[in-house]
Amino acid sequence: MEGQSFEKYEVSKSETGHDVDVESVLEKGEIVSVETFEGYFPIKRVTIKDDGRGIFRPTDIKRNTQNKKLELRTELELLAVSLDKILGFGLVPTAVSREVNGEQGTLQKYLEKAKPAAVFWNRWSQLISDLELQKAAVFDFLIEAGDRNLGNFLIDPERKKVWLIDHDKLMLLGKFYKSFLLTETVAKKLGKIPSDLLESVAKLLQKIDELDLNADLEISGIRARIKERARTLLRDKEITRLTI
Repeated sequence: MEGQSFEKYEVSKSETGHDVDVESVLEKGEIVSVETFEGYFPIKRVTIKDDGRGIFRPTDIKRNTQNKKLELRTELELLAVSLDKILGFGLVPTAVSREVNGEQGTLQKYLEKAKPAAVFWNRWSQLISDLELQKAAVFDFLIEAGDRNLGNFLIDPERKKVWLIDHDKLMLLGKFYKSFLLTETVAKKLGKIPSDLLESVAKLLQKIDELDLNADLEISGIRARIKERARTLLRDKEITRLTI
């Protein structure tokens, strides 16, 4: 039935907090319809028989920015998913590599109840818990988020939760904006990182080299910078204005 949101699968999670069965549905579920996601061409909304919906981004997607065509490299979303799994933060919606209508790309879990932070304008940080904000700030610090504006994260007020999306080339390699999540964390004086989050960062530093990543220079550079910033967090134990 269209409109389901994978609820019947969310009780089965791996130790990392990610939805193991949702991943299987995204990879193997029978696709019954594909439609353009209005306002986000060529991104498509995919309906999976009996099991909910997903968002599909073709691998060759490009975006116009500053009068240039920029290849977004959608596999970077899978990198973000992998980083979030190791951290155990549960911030990045489950995504897989899949072919849809003859196009290769990423198929990501569609979040029925979450809305872009821009919908809530300056109230968004009041609708999530402080811990969610701190986790998101740590994540954005680690990846050196370059485009985390109010359209690139979602808020679920019912669960007081934030979801991080759009981890493409603009996010991981661009320098267009500061992360609103980092800025808000400092503004709310939440820059001191709790010990359990620091333990997660230490785990990431230990395991990041085990990830099966594309070995090209861009992704190798991203991994190197994540490791450097993880060491900085573990040393300083806080996020300050000087580190944004």
